[in-house]
Amino acid sequence: MRQITGWLDEEFGWYGVFRRGDPDGLRACLDGSVLPPWDVVESLLHDLAEHGGRRAADAALPRARDLHRAAVAAHDARRPDRATLTAVLRARLAEHRAAEDGAERLRERLAVERNPWTAQQLEDELTWVRDDAARASARCTELRGRIEALARQAAEGEPVPPPPAALRGARFAGAASAPPPVLPAVGGPPEAGAPEPAAGAAAVPSVPPPRGARFAGAGSGGGGRRRKDAAEADRAAARRAAARRLAGETAAAVAALRDAGRTGEAYARLSAAVAGPPEALPDLAAELERTAGSAEVATLLWEAAALPPERLTGAADAFAAAGRSREALQLVRHAAARPVPELAAILSALHRAGRDRESEELLDAFAGARSTDEAVELAGADPGRLVPQLLRAAARRGPAQRHRRLAHAMRSAGLPGAPESA
Repeated sequence: MRQITGWLDEEFGWYGVFRRGDPDGLRACLDGSVLPPWDVVESLLHDLAEHGGRRAADAALPRARDLHRAAVAAHDARRPDRATLTAVLRARLAEHRAAEDGAERLRERLAVERNPWTAQQLEDELTWVRDDAARASARCTELRGRIEALARQAAEGEPVPPPPAALRGARFAGAASAPPPVLPAVGGPPEAGAPEPAAGAAAVPSVPPPRGARFAGAGSGGGGRRRKDAAEADRAAARRAAARRLAGETAAAVAALRDAGRTGEAYARLSAAVAGPPEALPDLAAELERTAGSAEVATLLWEAAALPPERLTGAADAFAAAGRSREALQLVRHAAARPVPELAAILSALHRAGRDRESEELLDAFAGARSTDEAVELAGADPGRLVPQLLRAAARRGPAQRHRRLAHAMRSAGLPGAPESA
Protein backbone atom coordinates (compact mmCIF):
# COMPACT_ATOMS: atom_id res chain seq x y z
CA MET A 1 0.00 0.00 0.00
CA ARG A 2 2.81 2.41 0.79
CA GLN A 3 4.33 1.72 -2.63
CA ILE A 4 1.00 2.37 -4.39
CA THR A 5 0.18 5.54 -2.45
CA GLY A 6 3.72 6.80 -3.04
CA TRP A 7 2.76 7.18 -6.71
CA LEU A 8 -0.55 8.97 -6.03
CA ASP A 9 -1.65 12.55 -5.43
CA GLU A 10 -2.81 12.95 -1.84
CA GLU A 11 -5.63 15.33 -2.76
CA PHE A 12 -7.35 13.53 -5.60
CA GLY A 13 -9.15 10.29 -6.37
CA TRP A 14 -10.03 7.69 -3.78
CA TYR A 15 -6.77 8.36 -1.97
CA GLY A 16 -7.92 11.92 -1.34
CA VAL A 17 -11.37 10.70 -0.26
CA PHE A 18 -9.86 8.25 2.24
CA ARG A 19 -7.43 10.87 3.59
CA ARG A 20 -10.24 13.37 4.18
CA GLY A 21 -12.90 10.91 5.33
CA ASP A 22 -10.90 8.64 7.65
CA PRO A 23 -7.30 9.86 8.04
CA ASP A 24 -6.66 7.79 11.18
CA GLY A 25 -7.94 4.61 9.56
CA LEU A 26 -5.85 5.16 6.45
CA ARG A 27 -2.77 5.90 8.54
CA ALA A 28 -3.31 2.66 10.50
CA CYS A 29 -3.51 0.71 7.23
CA LEU A 30 -0.32 2.31 5.92
CA ASP A 31 1.70 1.70 9.09
CA GLY A 32 0.58 -1.95 9.23
CA SER A 33 -1.36 -1.83 12.50
CA VAL A 34 -4.71 -2.51 10.75
CA LEU A 35 -5.40 -4.93 7.91
CA PRO A 36 -6.95 -2.91 5.04
CA PRO A 37 -10.12 -4.29 3.43
CA TRP A 38 -9.53 -5.38 -0.15
CA ASP A 39 -11.97 -2.78 -1.51
CA VAL A 40 -9.66 -0.03 -0.19
CA VAL A 41 -6.62 -1.53 -1.92
CA GLU A 42 -8.63 -1.99 -5.12
CA SER A 43 -9.77 1.64 -5.06
CA LEU A 44 -6.17 2.82 -4.74
CA LEU A 45 -5.33 0.70 -7.78
CA HIS A 46 -8.09 2.51 -9.68
CA ASP A 47 -6.35 5.76 -8.75
CA LEU A 48 -3.11 4.27 -10.04
CA ALA A 49 -4.78 3.53 -13.38
CA GLU A 50 -5.78 7.19 -13.67
CA HIS A 51 -2.35 8.44 -12.60
CA GLY A 52 0.13 5.95 -14.05
CA GLY A 53 -1.90 4.34 -16.80
CA ARG A 54 -3.98 1.20 -17.09
CA ARG A 55 -0.94 -0.94 -17.87
CA ALA A 56 0.74 -0.10 -14.57
CA ALA A 57 -2.46 -0.77 -12.60
CA ASP A 58 -3.10 -4.07 -14.39
CA ALA A 59 0.45 -5.17 -13.64
CA ALA A 60 0.11 -4.27 -9.95
CA LEU A 61 -3.33 -5.87 -9.43
CA PRO A 62 -2.38 -9.61 -9.29
CA ARG A 63 0.55 -8.99 -6.96
CA ALA A 64 -1.53 -6.75 -4.71
CA ARG A 65 -4.28 -9.39 -4.58
CA ASP A 66 -1.81 -12.16 -3.70
CA LEU A 67 -0.14 -10.03 -1.04
CA HIS A 68 -3.49 -9.11 0.48
CA ARG A 69 -4.59 -12.75 0.69
CA ALA A 70 -1.27 -13.71 2.26
CA ALA A 71 -1.56 -10.88 4.77
CA VAL A 72 -5.09 -11.96 5.75
CA ALA A 73 -4.02 -15.59 6.15
CA ALA A 74 -0.98 -14.65 8.26
CA HIS A 75 -2.99 -12.27 10.43
CA ASP A 76 -5.75 -14.78 11.14
CA ALA A 77 -3.28 -17.62 11.76
CA ARG A 78 -1.47 -15.48 14.31
CA ARG A 79 -4.63 -14.13 15.97
CA PRO A 80 -7.53 -16.51 15.22
CA ASP A 81 -10.25 -14.42 16.88
CA ARG A 82 -13.52 -15.56 15.31
CA ALA A 83 -15.64 -13.81 17.93
CA THR A 84 -14.17 -10.42 17.05
CA LEU A 85 -14.52 -11.05 13.32
CA THR A 86 -18.15 -12.06 13.82
CA ALA A 87 -18.82 -8.89 15.81
CA VAL A 88 -17.27 -6.85 13.00
CA LEU A 89 -19.40 -8.77 10.48
CA ARG A 90 -22.56 -7.88 12.36
CA ALA A 91 -21.53 -4.22 12.36
CA ARG A 92 -20.87 -4.34 8.61
CA LEU A 93 -24.24 -5.99 8.01
CA ALA A 94 -25.88 -3.16 9.95
CA GLU A 95 -23.95 -0.63 7.86
CA HIS A 96 -25.08 -2.34 4.67
CA ARG A 97 -28.73 -2.28 5.74
CA ALA A 98 -28.46 1.37 6.76
CA ALA A 99 -26.91 2.29 3.42
CA GLU A 100 -29.59 0.42 1.50
CA ASP A 101 -32.31 2.12 3.54
CA GLY A 102 -30.69 5.50 2.92
CA ALA A 103 -30.45 4.81 -0.81
CA GLU A 104 -34.13 3.84 -0.88
CA ARG A 105 -35.13 7.12 0.78
CA LEU A 106 -33.03 9.13 -1.65
CA ARG A 107 -34.54 7.32 -4.62
CA GLU A 108 -38.02 8.09 -3.33
CA ARG A 109 -37.13 11.78 -3.06
CA LEU A 110 -35.58 11.80 -6.52
CA ALA A 111 -38.70 10.25 -8.02
CA VAL A 112 -40.78 13.32 -7.06
CA GLU A 113 -38.14 16.09 -7.16
CA ARG A 114 -38.78 18.66 -9.89
CA ASN A 115 -35.98 21.14 -9.15
CA PRO A 116 -32.98 20.19 -11.37
CA TRP A 117 -30.42 21.64 -8.96
CA THR A 118 -31.85 19.78 -5.96
CA ALA A 119 -32.20 16.60 -8.04
CA GLN A 120 -28.52 16.77 -8.93
CA GLN A 121 -27.58 17.18 -5.26
CA LEU A 122 -29.69 14.16 -4.37
CA GLU A 123 -28.14 12.19 -7.23
CA ASP A 124 -24.65 13.00 -5.97
CA GLU A 125 -25.59 11.99 -2.45
CA LEU A 126 -27.11 8.76 -3.74
CA THR A 127 -23.85 7.94 -5.54
CA TRP A 128 -21.95 8.09 -2.26
CA VAL A 129 -24.58 6.06 -0.40
CA ARG A 130 -24.39 3.39 -3.12
CA ASP A 131 -20.64 3.30 -2.66
CA ASP A 132 -21.13 2.84 1.08
CA ALA A 133 -23.50 -0.06 0.41
CA ALA A 134 -21.16 -1.69 -2.10
CA ARG A 135 -18.17 -1.42 0.24
CA ALA A 136 -20.13 -2.81 3.19
CA SER A 137 -21.31 -5.70 1.02
CA ALA A 138 -17.76 -6.46 -0.16
CA ARG A 139 -16.43 -6.36 3.39
CA CYS A 140 -19.18 -8.70 4.61
CA THR A 141 -18.18 -11.21 1.93
CA GLU A 142 -14.52 -10.89 2.90
CA LEU A 143 -15.28 -11.32 6.62
CA ARG A 144 -17.48 -14.36 6.00
CA GLY A 145 -14.66 -16.01 4.10
CA ARG A 146 -12.24 -15.40 6.96
CA ILE A 147 -14.69 -16.66 9.59
CA GLU A 148 -15.46 -19.78 7.56
CA ALA A 149 -11.74 -20.53 7.12
CA LEU A 150 -11.14 -20.21 10.86
CA ALA A 151 -14.17 -22.37 11.62
CA ARG A 152 -12.86 -25.14 9.37
CA GLN A 153 -9.49 -25.03 11.11
CA ALA A 154 -11.02 -25.09 14.59
CA ALA A 155 -13.44 -27.92 13.79
CA GLU A 156 -10.63 -30.53 13.24
CA GLY A 157 -10.93 -32.77 16.44
CA GLU A 158 -12.36 -30.14 18.55
CA PRO A 159 -15.49 -31.25 20.49
CA VAL A 160 -18.78 -29.38 20.13
CA PRO A 161 -20.92 -28.59 23.22
CA PRO A 162 -24.32 -30.22 23.59
CA PRO A 163 -27.47 -28.14 23.09
CA PRO A 164 -29.00 -26.39 26.13
CA ALA A 165 -30.55 -28.62 28.77
CA ALA A 166 -34.07 -27.89 27.56
CA LEU A 167 -33.21 -29.52 24.22
CA ARG A 168 -31.32 -32.57 25.40
CA GLY A 169 -32.52 -36.08 24.76
CA ALA A 170 -32.45 -38.67 22.04
CA ARG A 171 -33.96 -36.36 19.45
CA PHE A 172 -31.12 -33.86 19.77
CA ALA A 173 -28.24 -36.27 20.29
CA GLY A 174 -25.28 -34.86 18.39
CA ALA A 175 -27.32 -31.92 17.13
CA ALA A 176 -24.50 -29.46 17.79
CA SER A 177 -21.86 -31.32 15.81
CA ALA A 178 -21.09 -30.77 12.15
CA PRO A 179 -21.83 -31.80 9.47
CA PRO A 180 -25.66 -32.04 9.60
CA PRO A 181 -26.94 -35.53 10.33
CA VAL A 182 -27.86 -37.82 7.46
CA LEU A 183 -31.17 -39.49 8.19
CA PRO A 184 -31.31 -43.21 7.38
CA ALA A 185 -33.68 -44.57 4.80
CA VAL A 186 -36.88 -46.08 6.14
CA GLY A 187 -36.95 -49.83 5.71
CA GLY A 188 -33.23 -50.63 5.95
CA PRO A 189 -29.80 -49.53 4.71
CA PRO A 190 -29.32 -48.06 1.24
CA GLU A 191 -28.78 -50.41 -1.65
CA ALA A 192 -25.21 -51.28 -2.62
CA GLY A 193 -23.80 -48.79 -5.08
CA ALA A 194 -26.30 -46.07 -4.14
CA PRO A 195 -24.76 -42.58 -4.39
CA GLU A 196 -23.58 -40.90 -1.21
CA PRO A 197 -25.40 -37.69 -0.21
CA ALA A 198 -23.62 -34.45 -1.11
CA ALA A 199 -21.47 -32.85 1.60
CA GLY A 200 -23.59 -30.74 3.87
CA ALA A 201 -26.79 -31.92 2.21
CA ALA A 202 -29.75 -32.76 4.39
CA ALA A 203 -30.76 -36.27 3.35
CA VAL A 204 -34.38 -37.26 3.87
CA PRO A 205 -35.81 -40.73 4.32
CA SER A 206 -37.05 -42.67 1.35
CA VAL A 207 -39.91 -45.10 1.61
CA PRO A 208 -39.57 -48.43 -0.23
CA PRO A 209 -42.26 -49.33 -2.74
CA PRO A 210 -45.22 -51.33 -1.34
CA ARG A 211 -44.76 -55.09 -1.44
CA GLY A 212 -46.95 -58.16 -0.99
CA ALA A 213 -50.26 -59.44 -2.32
CA ARG A 214 -52.12 -56.44 -0.94
CA PHE A 215 -50.23 -54.16 -3.33
CA ALA A 216 -50.17 -56.47 -6.35
CA GLY A 217 -50.70 -54.43 -9.50
CA ALA A 218 -50.11 -51.16 -7.67
CA GLY A 219 -48.64 -49.64 -10.82
CA SER A 220 -51.72 -50.35 -12.95
CA GLY A 221 -54.73 -48.13 -13.50
CA GLY A 222 -57.83 -47.69 -11.37
CA GLY A 223 -57.31 -48.81 -7.79
CA GLY A 224 -53.64 -49.41 -8.50
CA ARG A 225 -53.24 -45.76 -9.49
CA ARG A 226 -54.95 -44.61 -6.30
CA ARG A 227 -52.69 -46.83 -4.22
CA LYS A 228 -49.65 -45.50 -6.06
CA ASP A 229 -50.76 -41.90 -5.42
CA ALA A 230 -51.28 -42.72 -1.75
CA ALA A 231 -47.79 -44.20 -1.54
CA GLU A 232 -46.35 -41.07 -3.17
CA ALA A 233 -48.22 -38.93 -0.66
CA ASP A 234 -46.83 -41.03 2.19
CA ARG A 235 -43.30 -40.60 0.88
CA ALA A 236 -43.77 -36.86 0.49
CA ALA A 237 -45.12 -36.61 4.04
CA ALA A 238 -42.14 -38.59 5.35
CA ARG A 239 -39.70 -36.32 3.52
CA ARG A 240 -41.49 -33.25 4.84
CA ALA A 241 -41.41 -34.52 8.43
CA ALA A 242 -37.71 -35.36 8.12
CA ALA A 243 -36.93 -31.90 6.72
CA ARG A 244 -38.74 -30.23 9.62
CA ARG A 245 -36.96 -32.43 12.13
CA LEU A 246 -33.57 -31.65 10.60
CA ALA A 247 -34.39 -27.92 10.54
CA GLY A 248 -35.17 -28.02 14.24
CA GLU A 249 -31.96 -29.86 15.04
CA THR A 250 -29.84 -27.48 12.95
CA ALA A 251 -31.42 -24.41 14.54
CA ALA A 252 -30.85 -25.90 18.01
CA ALA A 253 -27.21 -26.56 17.15
CA VAL A 254 -26.71 -22.99 15.90
CA ALA A 255 -28.26 -21.58 19.09
CA ALA A 256 -26.09 -23.85 21.27
CA LEU A 257 -22.92 -22.82 19.45
CA ARG A 258 -23.81 -19.14 19.76
CA ASP A 259 -24.49 -19.54 23.47
CA ALA A 260 -21.08 -21.22 23.87
CA GLY A 261 -19.38 -18.29 22.13
CA ARG A 262 -18.43 -20.45 19.15
CA THR A 263 -19.81 -18.06 16.59
CA GLY A 264 -17.55 -19.15 13.75
CA GLU A 265 -18.77 -22.73 14.05
CA ALA A 266 -22.38 -21.53 14.19
CA TYR A 267 -21.79 -19.68 10.94
CA ALA A 268 -20.14 -22.75 9.40
CA ARG A 269 -23.15 -24.85 10.45
CA LEU A 270 -25.50 -22.45 8.67
CA SER A 271 -23.30 -22.50 5.58
CA ALA A 272 -23.45 -26.30 5.52
CA ALA A 273 -27.24 -26.20 5.80
CA VAL A 274 -27.45 -23.84 2.81
CA ALA A 275 -25.61 -26.50 0.78
CA GLY A 276 -28.54 -28.87 1.38
CA PRO A 277 -31.82 -29.09 -0.55
CA PRO A 278 -33.20 -25.57 -1.29
CA GLU A 279 -36.72 -26.71 -0.39
CA ALA A 280 -35.55 -27.25 3.21
CA LEU A 281 -34.57 -23.59 3.71
CA PRO A 282 -38.03 -22.18 4.61
CA ASP A 283 -38.37 -24.67 7.47
CA LEU A 284 -34.88 -23.79 8.65
CA ALA A 285 -35.68 -20.07 8.51
CA ALA A 286 -38.79 -20.62 10.63
CA GLU A 287 -36.86 -22.64 13.22
CA LEU A 288 -34.04 -20.10 13.32
CA GLU A 289 -36.56 -17.34 14.02
CA ARG A 290 -37.98 -19.38 16.87
CA THR A 291 -34.74 -20.53 18.51
CA ALA A 292 -31.90 -18.26 17.40
CA GLY A 293 -33.39 -14.96 16.26
CA SER A 294 -33.99 -13.05 13.04
CA ALA A 295 -30.28 -12.16 12.68
CA GLU A 296 -29.57 -15.82 11.88
CA VAL A 297 -32.26 -15.74 9.16
CA ALA A 298 -30.50 -12.73 7.62
CA THR A 299 -27.23 -14.68 7.59
CA LEU A 300 -29.01 -17.69 6.05
CA LEU A 301 -30.40 -15.53 3.22
CA TRP A 302 -27.03 -13.91 2.61
CA GLU A 303 -25.39 -17.30 2.24
CA ALA A 304 -28.20 -18.59 0.01
CA ALA A 305 -27.69 -15.56 -2.26
CA ALA A 306 -24.28 -17.04 -3.19
CA LEU A 307 -25.76 -20.34 -4.43
CA PRO A 308 -25.43 -21.37 -8.09
CA PRO A 309 -28.21 -19.87 -10.26
CA GLU A 310 -30.48 -22.92 -10.45
CA ARG A 311 -30.20 -23.61 -6.71
CA LEU A 312 -30.76 -19.95 -5.87
CA THR A 313 -33.91 -20.00 -7.99
CA GLY A 314 -35.00 -23.19 -6.23
CA ALA A 315 -34.53 -21.46 -2.88
CA ALA A 316 -36.59 -18.46 -4.00
CA ASP A 317 -39.28 -20.85 -5.26
CA ALA A 318 -39.30 -22.67 -1.93
CA PHE A 319 -39.63 -19.50 0.14
CA ALA A 320 -42.44 -18.20 -2.09
CA ALA A 321 -44.28 -21.56 -2.00
CA ALA A 322 -44.04 -21.56 1.81
CA GLY A 323 -45.72 -18.14 2.00
CA ARG A 324 -42.44 -16.38 2.81
CA SER A 325 -42.30 -14.03 -0.18
CA ARG A 326 -40.42 -11.43 1.87
CA GLU A 327 -37.47 -13.81 2.22
CA ALA A 328 -37.67 -14.77 -1.47
CA LEU A 329 -37.36 -11.11 -2.46
CA GLN A 330 -34.62 -10.40 0.09
CA LEU A 331 -32.68 -13.37 -1.26
CA VAL A 332 -32.60 -12.02 -4.81
CA ARG A 333 -31.83 -8.48 -3.58
CA HIS A 334 -28.68 -9.82 -1.92
CA ALA A 335 -27.73 -11.52 -5.19
CA ALA A 336 -27.63 -8.13 -6.96
CA ALA A 337 -24.05 -7.67 -5.72
CA ARG A 338 -22.76 -10.68 -7.71
CA PRO A 339 -20.67 -10.35 -10.90
CA VAL A 340 -22.61 -9.49 -14.05
CA PRO A 341 -22.16 -12.88 -15.80
CA GLU A 342 -23.54 -14.65 -12.72
CA LEU A 343 -26.47 -12.23 -12.57
CA ALA A 344 -27.28 -12.98 -16.22
CA ALA A 345 -27.42 -16.70 -15.39
CA ILE A 346 -29.60 -16.06 -12.32
CA LEU A 347 -32.04 -13.93 -14.30
CA SER A 348 -32.23 -16.63 -16.96
CA ALA A 349 -33.01 -19.26 -14.30
CA LEU A 350 -35.67 -17.03 -12.72
CA HIS A 351 -37.21 -16.49 -16.16
CA ARG A 352 -37.39 -20.23 -16.84
CA ALA A 353 -39.01 -20.75 -13.44
CA GLY A 354 -41.61 -18.03 -14.09
CA ARG A 355 -40.39 -15.96 -11.11
CA ASP A 356 -41.19 -12.56 -12.68
CA ARG A 357 -41.60 -10.76 -9.37
CA GLU A 358 -38.21 -11.93 -8.14
CA SER A 359 -36.64 -10.92 -11.48
CA GLU A 360 -38.03 -7.40 -11.11
CA GLU A 361 -36.79 -7.19 -7.54
CA LEU A 362 -33.30 -8.27 -8.57
CA LEU A 363 -33.22 -5.76 -11.44
CA ASP A 364 -34.50 -2.97 -9.19
CA ALA A 365 -31.70 -3.65 -6.70
CA PHE A 366 -29.20 -3.84 -9.56
CA ALA A 367 -30.40 -0.55 -11.07
CA GLY A 368 -30.07 1.18 -7.72
CA ALA A 369 -26.53 0.03 -6.96
CA ARG A 370 -24.62 -0.71 -10.18
CA SER A 371 -23.14 1.47 -12.90
CA THR A 372 -24.53 2.22 -16.35
CA ASP A 373 -21.67 0.27 -17.95
CA GLU A 374 -22.56 -2.80 -15.86
CA ALA A 375 -26.21 -2.45 -16.86
CA VAL A 376 -25.20 -2.40 -20.55
CA GLU A 377 -23.03 -5.48 -19.98
CA LEU A 378 -25.92 -7.31 -18.33
CA ALA A 379 -28.36 -6.31 -21.08
CA GLY A 380 -25.97 -7.70 -23.67
CA ALA A 381 -26.40 -11.21 -22.25
CA ASP A 382 -30.00 -11.34 -23.55
CA PRO A 383 -30.93 -8.04 -25.22
CA GLY A 384 -34.40 -9.05 -26.34
CA ARG A 385 -35.49 -9.66 -22.76
CA LEU A 386 -33.11 -7.64 -20.58
CA VAL A 387 -32.98 -4.34 -22.49
CA PRO A 388 -36.66 -3.51 -21.82
CA GLN A 389 -36.52 -4.96 -18.30
CA LEU A 390 -33.49 -2.89 -17.32
CA LEU A 391 -35.01 0.26 -18.82
CA ARG A 392 -38.19 -0.33 -16.84
CA ALA A 393 -36.15 -0.89 -13.68
CA ALA A 394 -34.24 2.36 -14.28
CA ALA A 395 -37.53 4.19 -14.77
CA ARG A 396 -38.94 2.76 -11.55
CA ARG A 397 -35.85 3.67 -9.55
CA GLY A 398 -35.64 7.23 -10.92
CA PRO A 399 -34.56 9.86 -11.60
CA ALA A 400 -35.27 10.45 -15.27
CA GLN A 401 -31.62 11.33 -15.93
CA ARG A 402 -30.55 7.78 -15.10
CA HIS A 403 -33.07 6.30 -17.51
CA ARG A 404 -31.88 8.62 -20.28
CA ARG A 405 -28.22 7.78 -19.62
CA LEU A 406 -28.93 4.06 -19.75
CA ALA A 407 -30.99 4.35 -22.95
CA HIS A 408 -28.20 6.38 -24.58
CA ALA A 409 -25.54 3.89 -23.47
CA MET A 410 -27.58 0.98 -24.85
CA ARG A 411 -27.98 2.75 -28.20
CA SER A 412 -24.25 3.51 -28.30
CA ALA A 413 -23.48 -0.15 -27.63
CA GLY A 414 -25.73 -1.15 -30.54
CA LEU A 415 -27.98 -3.34 -28.39
CA PRO A 416 -31.07 -4.50 -30.26
CA GLY A 417 -34.25 -3.13 -28.77
CA ALA A 418 -32.65 0.03 -27.37
CA PRO A 419 -34.97 3.03 -27.88
CA GLU A 420 -34.15 5.41 -30.71
CA SER A 421 -34.61 8.42 -28.43
CA ALA A 422 -35.25 9.06 -24.73
